[in-house]
Amino acid sequence: MMIWKHMLGRGCAPDTIAYTSMIKGLCVSGMVGGGLRLFYDMLARGDVEPDVISYNVLLDGLLVAKDLPQAMDLLNRMLDQQCDPDTVTCNVFSREFGAGEGKGVSSWRACS
Repeated sequence: MMIWKHMLGRGCAPDTIAYTSMIKGLCVSGMVGGGLRLFYDMLARGDVEPDVISYNVLLDGLLVAKDLPQAMDLLNRMLDQQCDPDTVTCNVFSREFGAGEGKGVSSWRACS
């Protein structure tokens, strides 16, 4: 985070890839709340838009952290922004809900 703040302080404008990389690092480190804050900071700046990879990284972090309500809110935002789920999105949810283990989720329609 110090490097990130230093970069911003020097006037470097991060792109979607930089944001997504930083969000992933935070999520993998168990700081999903920080990843979510950074995601919303990206949206607030207005000059960089998340892509399907950005959403997938954060959805994965939220589901690993067992924050299903927040993950569903994020998925709805993703759909509202016309950012279509991809195979990775489906796999993230399938893994969480144990699809393939006889526990599939019938309400998950984005993959069909």
